[in-house]
Amino acid sequence: YKFEKMYFKKVNIKKLLKNKIVLDLGCFTGGRTAVWAKRYDIKTIYGIDIDSVYIEAARLFSQKMGNNTHFQISYGEELPFEDNFFDAIITSDTFEHVRDLKKVLQECQRVLKGDGIIICSFPQYLSPFEHHLGFVTKTPCIHWFFKNTDIHEVYYEIIQERGDEAYWYKRSSPALKEWEKLSNINGTSIRGFRKMIKEMRWHIYFHSPIPILTTGRLFNKYVIFRLLSNCFKIFAKLPYLEELFCERIVYILKKPKQNIK
Repeated sequence: YKFEKMYFKKVNIKKLLKNKIVLDLGCFTGGRTAVWAKRYDIKTIYGIDIDSVYIEAARLFSQKMGNNTHFQISYGEELPFEDNFFDAIITSDTFEHVRDLKKVLQECQRVLKGDGIIICSFPQYLSPFEHHLGFVTKTPCIHWFFKNTDIHEVYYEIIQERGDEAYWYKRSSPALKEWEKLSNINGTSIRGFRKMIKEMRWHIYFHSPIPILTTGRLFNKYVIFRLLSNCFKIFAKLPYLEELFCERIVYILKKPKQNIK
């Protein structure tokens, strides 16, 4: 619901994807992929994710649903598809987790047809609530004031103490990987993403600044949060302030006329 009605409400997604060959980059267990296939009348949709557990679940689900879907394990940095294969790539809540976003975008350029598009939506790192530490703390802005290595060290200790309750969040080492800003996120900001797509000559077909407090239970439950969100719309459109008041990076990008090698 949020993907279409809130993030891309001014775009006819069905018109863009109907009878197309589409890639769901970061498909998780395939439920969303199946919904998109049906809702948008997609001809064929492929889903990739890095975890074999997710892909097996997606395959079982798709067999039950009978959709024209195909799933396989893959990293976005090394897409297992031929050049000019897809009409569109659709991805939600994935780009913040990839190891090398620029390389992923290069791969997207390679596998997209000449007039292909990416429809993407993902949280941006500098938003007050998007530190991805929710299992441990709901405190906003914590990543504004403390070193990411210090935050992660404490996060790791708490996760270890919680035992099986934190199974999905456990890590083999307290050290951040080279590409990580915090646990399993790459720290992509709005300005960083915009700079990247400009350098790669992507054409911006659509962009929507989503202010903080627009999504979630508080927005739906309390009028005050809806009013605050409307106020933040102004700041979410201003240079520099957008990094603090914008919740998500929401774009539709068209492939440039010539790939950047």
